[in-house]
Amino acid sequence: MNVMVTELYDALMSAGANEEKARQAATTLATSDAEFKKQFADLREDNQKIRTEIAALRGELKGEIASLRGELKNDFASLRGELNGEIASLRDELKGENASLRGELKSDFSSLRGELNGEIASLRGELTLVKWMMGVLIALAVAIFARTLFL
Repeated sequence: MNVMVTELYDALMSAGANEEKARQAATTLATSDAEFKKQFADLREDNQKIRTEIAALRGELKGEIASLRGELKNDFASLRGELNGEIASLRDELKGENASLRGELKSDFSSLRGELNGEIASLRGELTLVKWMMGVLIALAVAIFARTLFL
């Protein structure tokens, strides 16, 4: 069944075209028009399918992103807990070493203080001896000087 566009056929006939050629042109145009409408409908259908697939993919992607976000939150929470534990452990270790060093320093200072006190006491004793020796020497010198003046 050939369908033709009668307006085109009438226009071609009134323009003086051959009847067969006018009929063929009108039929071809009608067929082309129907084919274009069919192709346009197919494109609309394909477009709708693509939109549906995009919507489904968007939903899947949102789900994947939400899942990944949850996993990352859990991982970060776990890492945060591990790091807090490590920091607390290091803090305790440093506090222990600090206390140990303080004890060693106190012990070293006490030992040095005792040694210095002993050295100072020894020097005081020697200084006292030097004072007595100097006193004796002065007395001896005065005695020798006095003997030479009075004899």
